[in-house]
Amino acid sequence: MNGSRKLPLAGIIIGGLLTLSPILGLIGTAIGMSHAFATLGNQGISDPRGLANSVSMVLIAPIAGITLFVIGIVVLAISIVIYAQGNRRVDPAAASNKRLVS
Repeated sequence: MNGSRKLPLAGIIIGGLLTLSPILGLIGTAIGMSHAFATLGNQGISDPRGLANSVSMVLIAPIAGITLFVIGIVVLAISIVIYAQGNRRVDPAAASNKRLVS
């Protein structure tokens, strides 16, 4: 496999992995909310700012996941287009050899 084919394949793999980031964001949200509710259960609602700070920290995970998802979709789409264009190109030497064989 030559170097021009490795870059789109790497982009397809990286883009595919980045599309999984919302799942990681969801897992981070679930873990963070369980910690926030555990704190709420231990301390009560005596400190609503502490709960609000915990919830605001929890929201970072899904925001990061969605952002990485969008980046992953763009990388994936560009890489697929580049890979497909590479498959359509015909090597001039191979084309001339084909004419000689025919």
